[in-house]
Amino acid sequence: MASGGFAACVTRLDRFGCFGDEDDHGFVRPPSEDVHASAEGTQPLLSPEATEDPGANPSPRSGASTSPKRRARRSSETVRDVKLEEAIAAAAQSEVVKQPLLRPPRSVKGLLLAGFCMFLGGCLGAAVGFFGLYLEPRLLMSKECHEVEKIRNMGLDAVHLYNLVLSFYCHTIRTSVILETMAPMVFGAGGALAALRLSYGQAYFKDWTDEESMAELKKLYSQRSAGGLFVLRCWRIRVAALFCFQVIVMMWLRYTVDLAMDVQAMTIFMQHEEIAFFLLNLAGVFLGFFWTAYEFYMVISSGSKIGRAEIFFAGLTLPVLGQHVTYLAIISLFRGEAGEGRFRVLRV
Repeated sequence: MASGGFAACVTRLDRFGCFGDEDDHGFVRPPSEDVHASAEGTQPLLSPEATEDPGANPSPRSGASTSPKRRARRSSETVRDVKLEEAIAAAAQSEVVKQPLLRPPRSVKGLLLAGFCMFLGGCLGAAVGFFGLYLEPRLLMSKECHEVEKIRNMGLDAVHLYNLVLSFYCHTIRTSVILETMAPMVFGAGGALAALRLSYGQAYFKDWTDEESMAELKKLYSQRSAGGLFVLRCWRIRVAALFCFQVIVMMWLRYTVDLAMDVQAMTIFMQHEEIAFFLLNLAGVFLGFFWTAYEFYMVISSGSKIGRAEIFFAGLTLPVLGQHVTYLAIISLFRGEAGEGRFRVLRV
């Protein structure tokens, strides 16, 4: 009994957390325990009891003419059909039935409590990361690192390898400002997420379907509460920030860095008179330009809403200077075409 109660408590803590309240927050996916009960209570359509008519009189001809072998074959076919129908029903129920998912808090009180829990978890994680991962090892190794010199010649035996690792820690990692900054940040983010998971369970960590997201948006727009409006505003900011990150970082910055590295590589090849490598790198750059022109030609052929002059200018003129991606990024940010569908969903 004790183990069963502990397991139930752990299950509830995993799903709903410490502060998750089903009555106040509600469910995104409501519990469906009654589905299994109703499925167990239903009778298969092809069962022998359902096929027999209790009020009908048995035909004497059928009882006399049916042989035992034929009756056994009919009963085996009936059992096989019943098992097949039960298997199909079980497969359909396994796809429909989902675990209950708690709705995240939408009130001001619940949002403040979630933010406070994340703040406490972030502070605790940052303290553990700074004192446990950075400051404590630095103080413990201060005496040993004071006598360690930098290794210039690397040996292959274990003693030289140990000295190399010790020297790298003492002269690089121990005095690194990056580690001093990143350790509290990483552990703080992990502590904040752990605190949110412990507070509200799976409410913030489960993927929603499109139907569930639309239903939640309609509910927030219909209620018009202070917490709901704050959630909608944060939702819009998150979608806009993700769209800008995809356009600026994942598209424009990656291409710009790659182009700068190609130009730097060609400069080094020319300085060292490596003509073959220079021509090979230049051919790779122009191959990308030709591929871009081909992609724009396919867009024109498929009947795009963008004008032909604009596509020709972006696809053929700007690649000569390597700035067609910059032009497309500015157009995408100005028009917001890639994020138009997402913003339309948020305005339901």
